[in-house]
Amino acid sequence: MKKIYISGKITNNANYKADFEAAESALKIAGFQPVNPAEEQLPDGATWADYMRHDIKLLCDCDAIYMLNGWRESAGAKIEHKLARDLGIEIIYAIKKPAYNAEYRRAQYMKKREETLKKQKEYDDQHREEINRKARARYRAKCGLKPIREV
Repeated sequence: MKKIYISGKITNNANYKADFEAAESALKIAGFQPVNPAEEQLPDGATWADYMRHDIKLLCDCDAIYMLNGWRESAGAKIEHKLARDLGIEIIYAIKKPAYNAEYRRAQYMKKREETLKKQKEYDDQHREEINRKARARYRAKCGLKPIREV
């Protein structure tokens, strides 16, 4: 089983744990053994440099590195990327936009369609009386009947 290190922006990223956990579970499903540096805990007072030293040791023991979206915004992730490239460690990039993925496009289409139908139903419910009145008027006009006068 290929051991893969997850790299991405942690500093100033409020959702970094969720991002790393999502990548970890996806990599497990894909058959990798993920190494998640976001789970590593160093003693209180550890500096950024202490975390980087620790994370680089983890990276050196891996067969590949998985670069999360936004990794270019992180100084640490850029260092890890350069080190992996220099050491010949395989680099795998997260898909930025699954725009060419048919399942993703279909899911987006269905979601948008569902929202549109929901809005249409809300509109119809709010304007039911007016819609029915107009439909009756069209029917009476089509049949040649006199319009009903409303009071």
